[in-house]
Amino acid sequence: MHRHRAHWMACLAAPTLGWLAGCGGGDSPSLELTRERPAAVVSAAGSPGPVDGAEVMDWAERTYPQWFGAQAVTGTAPPLSFRHYPGTGTYIGIDNTRLYVMGGPFGNVPLPVGTVDDFACAVRLAQCEGPQIMSQPADAELSPGEAAQLVVQVAGGPSLSYRWFRNGVEIKGAREAQLRVLMTEQDVEAEYSVVISNDKGSVRSRVARVVRLPMPDLAAAVAIAQREGCSACHAVNTAMQGPAYSEMAVRYSGTAGARGALAASITQGSSGRWGGSMAPQSGVTPQEAQTLAAAILTLAEGR
Repeated sequence: MHRHRAHWMACLAAPTLGWLAGCGGGDSPSLELTRERPAAVVSAAGSPGPVDGAEVMDWAERTYPQWFGAQAVTGTAPPLSFRHYPGTGTYIGIDNTRLYVMGGPFGNVPLPVGTVDDFACAVRLAQCEGPQIMSQPADAELSPGEAAQLVVQVAGGPSLSYRWFRNGVEIKGAREAQLRVLMTEQDVEAEYSVVISNDKGSVRSRVARVVRLPMPDLAAAVAIAQREGCSACHAVNTAMQGPAYSEMAVRYSGTAGARGALAASITQGSSGRWGGSMAPQSGVTPQEAQTLAAAILTLAEGR
């Protein structure tokens, strides 16, 4: 048996997760095949509907005859089915919903190149729609300890791929419809945009600006806390009747809308979040609650 086929069969004979780990597919380099097709699929109006593995393999033979154009020998190794091309020594296989290639320029281990649905737009291009942005990513203002979630909502497709940019430079690995922006030197005071693409075209979002708010007025926060008698229940680093301020900071920091959520907890009270309940602080105005929340969040830095 050809050594490629022997390796393919040995890998396919193992459970799916096991052979992916044991045969090295996850660490293989990228291919032209993966670069030339969209990386993700989103259900949307105009979807060509689900495609099956045979359609994708037929499409691969038409599109890449230099790799999969020779007479194929078919085979199975449940739960996989595959086609082998003796003329080029290559294989293409389907494991339920995922597509793999091997042999020739792809190397001697099965290499995952996406799900079957990832190729829906390529297989049925005439039924696809180009991406249309329905909701743009919004600007954000971050206090210390906060994070922002930039989100774009898109119609069209399927097979939509996303590429986020910071100050015009692509962010490695940012390939989803949302981007989490942390309170770091490189993330704040920056401009963000996203390019959404499929085989029908591409579109770029507006530029969303993320800025750092000034440090909170710590003296004002201390004065508010003293006026309201907060020291009876809270200390900076020690839990009393309520949690320590530093514990609150760690709980809320790094999440989108942290300042607003903590401020709401102060003015509206909370129950069960810390193993007990806290009454609403009716004497604290919404603006004062924001000042307190921003001051508390600074305690998360460096933890």
